[in-house]
This record gives sequence, C-alpha cells and structure tokens, in this order.
Amino acid sequence: MSKKEEPFLLKYLKHEGKEIRKFLTSRDLLIFIFFLLVSTGLWSLQAMRKEYETIISIPITYEKAPEGLVQQAELPQRLLVTVTDDGTSLVRNRWMHSYTPIAIDISAYTGGTYSLPTAEFESEIQKQLNTTTKIVRIAPASIELEFKELSKKEVPVVFNGTIRMAQQYIRQGELEIKPSHITIYGINSVIDSIDHIDTEYAELSDISGTINKRIKLTSTPNVSFSHDSVSCIQHSERYTEKVLEVPVRTKKVEKGYKIRTFPVMVKVKFHVGLSNYDKVTADKLTVFANPEDAVGSRIPLRITGAEDMINSIEIMPSSVDYLTEKND
Repeated sequence: MSKKEEPFLLKYLKHEGKEIRKFLTSRDLLIFIFFLLVSTGLWSLQAMRKEYETIISIPITYEKAPEGLVQQAELPQRLLVTVTDDGTSLVRNRWMHSYTPIAIDISAYTGGTYSLPTAEFESEIQKQLNTTTKIVRIAPASIELEFKELSKKEVPVVFNGTIRMAQQYIRQGELEIKPSHITIYGINSVIDSIDHIDTEYAELSDISGTINKRIKLTSTPNVSFSHDSVSCIQHSERYTEKVLEVPVRTKKVEKGYKIRTFPVMVKVKFHVGLSNYDKVTADKLTVFANPEDAVGSRIPLRITGAEDMINSIEIMPSSVDYLTEKND
C-alpha cells in the first residue's frame, strides 16, 4: 500500500463508520427489525403448518406379576411411538403433555412364552394424542414374555453397619435381627451363589437402653425376598469397671519341656454391664501365653472368655517373661 492510498482509505473508513452509526441510531433500524420479526414469524407459522414426524416416549408399568415365577429377559420400560402431525401439534404434545403409563397385566401370561404385540395398545395411546396426530409405528413391535418357575432358599440376614453405645453404656447381648432368616426366590443359577442377604448400611449410634430399628434389605437383581426389611434390636445397659486376677496359662510346647512365666498371675481390667457384674469371675477368663508369639525374652498375652459380656479389656502386664525348662 502506497502512502498516497492510506489517507484515502482512512477517509473512506471514517465515512462508512459514520453511515453505520447513523443507521444504527435511526428509525430505519427499528423498521428493519420489525419487518424482520414479522417475516420470521410468518415463515415460522407457514413452516409449522407442514407435516412432520417425531418420536414420543410412553412409559410402561407391569402389574399383577405372578407369584413363584420370574421373567427371563428384561422387559422394556417405555414404548417409542413414531407419530406424524403438523409442527404446532407436535410441539404442544412434546412440551405441554405428560403421558399416562400403559399398564400391562401380566398375570395371564404364565406357563410359557408369549409375544405381546404392542399394536394392541395403539388405541390406548391414541386417546392421549391430538385427534390429528397419527401413529406410524410403535417400537418395540412386541414384548416377549417368558416366565420360569422360581426356586427358593432360606438364607441368614447379616447386619451391615456400625453400632455405637452412648457414654457409660455397654452392649447387652448381641444384635438381634428379626427375622434372622428370610426366603429368597430366583432361578437356581442365581440363588445358588447367595449365602446371605445384607441389610442396607445403617448406623445405630448413641444407644442407651434398647433400640429397635427397621432396616431395608439390599436388593439383588432377578431375586425376590419374602421380606423387604428386618427389625434390628440392640439392648444396652450402664457399665462399671472391674479388675480380676487371673492365672497365666501356657500353650503346649515340645514334648519333654514346659514353660514357666514370670509373673504367673496378671490383672485383667474391663468394662462390664451392671447385670453381669457378678457373673464375670476369674474362672470365666483364660489368659494364655503362646511361645510361638515370643518377641525376644517376652511373650505377649491373649485372653478369651465372656466376650459377650465385657469390653475395653486391658491385661496388666500385657506380656510376661518366660523360661523353657525340661520336665523332671
């Protein structure tokens, strides 16, 4: 670009800029926009009068499922209906209309394989549409119903969750689940691998006294239950601290040898419910030392007994010195 052309170009651009600003601030722009909107509206009305094809989705519900039988394949949950109508009607159907589910009574379709043509629902679907709307086709064309007799099996219910007592309270007995077992129904290949049913995750917390909570069971695909929930009952009571002196016992060692521990008696401190205070005695507890657990010259101690009545157990000392001696 030469130096002579540059002033002319700048002058031209300034002139055009002024003309554009003049147009944007004049009534001509408003008139232009008005007629643009009118023409767009007229075009849209003309376009909406034309016939179009679209797909609408109609939900399905299955009622009166036969007891003791299971559907082999997964059933469709919706019918996809292709319809034709003018654009205005189709827009109204899509955005301003909710469709009532097609209810299918499957209690009559047992003991074999059935193919249910969805065309049978055409009149029911048509009632939900404009009179001008025409149904072209329905997908799927048929619903395949194939039922198989269920097997049954009794399995235990397992609590899935956490149990926490309130301060100064201890569990009184194990968690009770009622019913403790339920009957499950399904085809053999499915229920053979099920050995228990879990509850949904639950937190039983801040328990003082007795809690009784209804908890749902976790569902399993293609398996039905005799119960959909169970009662979980946990009793608790106030606790106190108790200390007992218990002898240390040793596990068997190589023939001809014996283990001597130092000390031979240890103290066991624990929490126990008030109702069980007198029931937990030294002879109910077993503290033992296993030489196979030895760390250096000391053996860590273990304890068993009265597990359902005590907790927060502390052995003092927690390990003992030992000496291996030959029998006389």
